[in-house]
Amino acid sequence: MKKKNATLATRIQHFALQQINQASTYLTDASYDTDLAIHETRRCLKRLRAVLRLVKAGLKSKVYVRSNRYFRDQGRLLSALRDATVMQTTLAKLRKQSARALPASSWKMLRQELAAHSQTNNKKKVMATVAAQLGIARDLIENWNLELADETQLRRALRKTYRNNKRAMKQALAAPTVKNWHEWRKQINHLRYQLTILRDLKLISARDFLGDCKALAQILGLNNDLAVLSHHLPPPEKPGTQPIVQQLIQTEQSTFTNDATRLGQQLYKQTPKAFLNRIWPV
Repeated sequence: MKKKNATLATRIQHFALQQINQASTYLTDASYDTDLAIHETRRCLKRLRAVLRLVKAGLKSKVYVRSNRYFRDQGRLLSALRDATVMQTTLAKLRKQSARALPASSWKMLRQELAAHSQTNNKKKVMATVAAQLGIARDLIENWNLELADETQLRRALRKTYRNNKRAMKQALAAPTVKNWHEWRKQINHLRYQLTILRDLKLISARDFLGDCKALAQILGLNNDLAVLSHHLPPPEKPGTQPIVQQLIQTEQSTFTNDATRLGQQLYKQTPKAFLNRIWPV
C-alpha cells in the first residue's frame, strides 16, 4: 500500500509540475498570442488549485495555505488582464446582436471608454512578473509531502467538492447576487478540473459527466463576463446610453441563468455519496 501511495504521490506531483512548465512556456514564448497565453496560464493555475484541494488532507496546514495563496494571487494578477479583453469581446457580441439599440457612435464611445480604463498596456509587464515567480511555485510543489495521498483521500476530496457545488447552486438560486453566481462558477470549475485531473491520472472515467461540467462552466462563465461588463460600464456620453446597455445585459443574463439552472439541477440531482459511487466505484 505504501508503494502504491508513493507512486500516486509521484504522479500527482509530476502533474502539478507539468502545469508550472506549461505556464512558463505560455508566458515566455513570444510566438503565443498574448490573450491566449494569459488564458492558458490562468487555466494552469486553476488546475494547480484544484489538485491542491484534492490532496489538502495530506498536507500540513501552513503548506496548503501558502501554496493556495500563491496560486490564487498569481491568478488574480492575470485576471485583471483577462477581464479587460473579455469586456471588449462581450460588448462586441452585444453590439452584433443588438446593433440598432444604440447609434454606432455610442457603441464606439463605449468601446473606447472601456479600453481607456483597462490594463492592456501592462500585459507584458504583468506576464513577466508572474513568469519570474514560477520558481517559487516549483519549490512549493517539490516540498509537498504526499506520502499520505491515497485514493480514499482523493475520493473524499472529490465528494466534498461535489457537495460544495450543490450548496453553491442552491445559494445562487435562493439569492441571485453577482457574488453568489460567481461562487457557483468557481465551484463548478473546481469540480471540472478535479475530474479532469483524476481522469488524466487514469483513476476515473467520467466522459459524459465531465462534458456536462464543462458546459455548465461555460454558461456560468458567459454570465460572469456580462456581470463584469455591467460593473465596469463607463458613464454614458449621452443620457440613456448606459440603461439601454444594462437592459441588453440583463436580457442575455436571463437566458444564461435559465440554462444554468436547468443543467445544474440535472448535474446535481444525486447525493454526494451516490455521485461518488457512480463516478469512482470501489
